[in-house]
Amino acid sequence: MRRQLPAEADMCLKRLTKRIRITLPGAMSLLLVLLIVTLPVCLPAAPATAAEAPWSFQPAEAWPSLSDIQASAWIVFDSSTKKAILEKNADAILFPASTTKIMTALLVLENLPLEQVVTASETAVKLGSASSKVGLVAGETVMVRDLVAGMMVASGNDAANVFAETIDGSNEAFALRMNARAAELGLVQTHFCNPSGLHDDAHVSTARELALLADHAMKNEQFRTIASLKSYVMPPTNSHPYLGWALLTNSNRLLSFGDAAFRSDYIVRYTGIKTGTTGYAGNCLVAAAELVDGRELISVLLGVPGTAAANIYNSTHTLINEAARIALQDYVPDQTEPTGSPTAPRSTRSEERRVGKECRSRWSP
Repeated sequence: MRRQLPAEADMCLKRLTKRIRITLPGAMSLLLVLLIVTLPVCLPAAPATAAEAPWSFQPAEAWPSLSDIQASAWIVFDSSTKKAILEKNADAILFPASTTKIMTALLVLENLPLEQVVTASETAVKLGSASSKVGLVAGETVMVRDLVAGMMVASGNDAANVFAETIDGSNEAFALRMNARAAELGLVQTHFCNPSGLHDDAHVSTARELALLADHAMKNEQFRTIASLKSYVMPPTNSHPYLGWALLTNSNRLLSFGDAAFRSDYIVRYTGIKTGTTGYAGNCLVAAAELVDGRELISVLLGVPGTAAANIYNSTHTLINEAARIALQDYVPDQTEPTGSPTAPRSTRSEERRVGKECRSRWSP
């Protein structure tokens, strides 16, 4: 189909053709005119400059500083040295909210086969409208592997209740198991009253002890895989016959936007793990990140008010980035790596990664 020239160009061309005799020089002149007119139409648009790119990323100085972080307590813990790099009020006794599910998920993986089918009771699914849920109904049967993913990704309190009842018969009995496991891990300031983290005045922990719990849990490759899931599609059940009846998205935005929005010269990627929010606890986040030298840092941020200018995600990025800068002061990159790629993933945990790959296949569609 012939491209129609703009009206002005068409008029100009007609005038020129009247004056040009179709000789070889005339034909060359006519070709030149055609090229001048059509080139702007054919050539691709020039790339947008920085001023023309309203969706470009913010400069590094746009992140909050340490002094800007509004939180009751925080800590950044080095998994390789087992020491804190940065901390504030790390031993203050506070409410952990749904970061509680780190312990619940760990106990599920230690006590139930992934292929076991569990049944939701009426008590387990009886929750308020504001409570986070997978969406189970009484009598619904679900495989453990799917429900534990739903509990961690969607922070499903219904899923946590089902697991407590399956393992120990009730939330109260399961809480005894949670506290016994906490004692085994040396968590002396931590006390659980339920599997989900719903508020109870006696349901408490500290930033330091949650970091220790997270460090232990992340050594379980099944837990590590689930804690890093960005989303999950629930499969059909006896009560929900169609795939995708629950399309779950992880509330930990560091997993969804880490590679794009939270870029850093020190951080390769965010690897997990759990958010938590209640009116009493405020906004909480336990996060983990792999650094360019292969080590993993774990941060815990507790009690961030909903009105804070810096939210749990950009505050956590600031904490981990600053801790990484301190930890990597003496780091010398491997000279065999390609230049110009300071954040290329490196890890000495080759065997762990192999096992992790096998685990991820269990939670793939």
